[in-house]
Amino acid sequence: ILLPLSVLALRGSREKALLQPRFNELMQKQKDMNAEGNQEKVNEVTKELQAFTQKHGRFFMLKGVWNVLLLQVPLYVTAFA
Repeated sequence: ILLPLSVLALRGSREKALLQPRFNELMQKQKDMNAEGNQEKVNEVTKELQAFTQKHGRFFMLKGVWNVLLLQVPLYVTAFA
């Protein structure tokens, strides 16, 4: 049972590793545009960021972590308690 879940967790963490640079780029772009004060560009970047979160989900950063939180931590706690 644990092996398929671990494989899914690895797949999720790889997907997160591919998405994280794009998300960081969009966040940096948004900070830069806010500093400039150009509302048109801020709105464009905000729309890009919203499209990203619509496509990949709001909590994409937690991909690959659910296995550890929901399965492995309780196993460790019950095994060593």
